[in-house]
Amino acid sequence: MVCLYRVEAMITVIAYAATAISLLADVIAREIFSSGIWGAPRFAVYTAIFAGFLGMSLAAADGRHIRPQFLDFLIPPSVNRIVEKAGYFLSSGIYLTLSYLACQFVWVSFENGDTAPVLDWKLWPIQLILPYTFFSVAFRYSVMAAAPESKAIKSPAEGDVT
Repeated sequence: MVCLYRVEAMITVIAYAATAISLLADVIAREIFSSGIWGAPRFAVYTAIFAGFLGMSLAAADGRHIRPQFLDFLIPPSVNRIVEKAGYFLSSGIYLTLSYLACQFVWVSFENGDTAPVLDWKLWPIQLILPYTFFSVAFRYSVMAAAPESKAIKSPAEGDVT
């Protein structure tokens, strides 16, 4: 799991760097040559989306996902572990369902030959980040549900894994 985390983190950094570089290059080109770089803003949007979805997977791996905490006082401490496992199991099911739906979405895009505006690229390869991320998050939540004490799902930056 640590290897997966590191690969996803590296790809996320590369995607964010590509976003920043393409936008910066476009702004510089507009200032110097009075004309931007064709497709740079659209490319930046796609790389930012890519990085954002991978970021969701990284957040789940770190246990830093967003969850409502305003009703935590209703759960007695004696059942916290059970509720936590149930939450992970439910989250895994939700993300597995989203992964299936995302696969259907990508398939329809592939069948229709959808292309990205301006760039004229096929959209389905870009959209593959959706089912991948949802499946990755579902997998991580499944591991957390099966073994919440497992430190194999934590980030290497946290010092929880060797």
